Amino acid sequence: MGPGLCRALLGSAGALGSSVQGQQAQTGQNAVASVEDVLKGLFPQNGSLLPPTGRSASGQQVPGQLTALAQQDPQLAAALDRVERNGGTSQSPRDRDQIINLLTSKHNLSQQDAANLVNQWEQQFQQVRAQTDQKAKQVGQAAAEGISQGALWSFLALLLGLLAAAWCGWAGTASLPKTTVVVS
Repeated sequence: MGPGLCRALLGSAGALGSSVQGQQAQTGQNAVASVEDVLKGLFPQNGSLLPPTGRSASGQQVPGQLTALAQQDPQLAAALDRVERNGGTSQSPRDRDQIINLLTSKHNLSQQDAANLVNQWEQQFQQVRAQTDQKAKQVGQAAAEGISQGALWSFLALLLGLLAAAWCGWAGTASLPKTTVVVS
């Protein structure tokens, strides 16, 4: 129960602490990698949520009349981009009206047909947005679980190190020779 045992205990506690720190770093890296993978999957068009504006990750045309029109008309594509950035047509009714006006004036659609196309696009947009929110929440929960697990293991390693250091300190002072000091 001498200093050799104390060194071994403290060395083990240090190794355990390093292992926990490495595990925390790995958990954090995995969480960041999974967040990046999810975001790349959700936003393959460099920040655009939906392919109805005419863009797709693989370069293929996404079926749909509004998509085809947006690919041919940069002004329409820009208006759809603005609506995406603002959160949908319900958040930007002025942009919605502009899209309908572009569809009726440039592409010879009736007011009703243009409104139907925009409504279909809005439904797709809201579906993708809900999926994005759900996936982001799942990734955030997984990252939080990993981080909390790492914090718990770090606490346990620190507690074991504290106990080992206290015991070694006690054992070290108990092995000192007893001397009495006489004050005259």
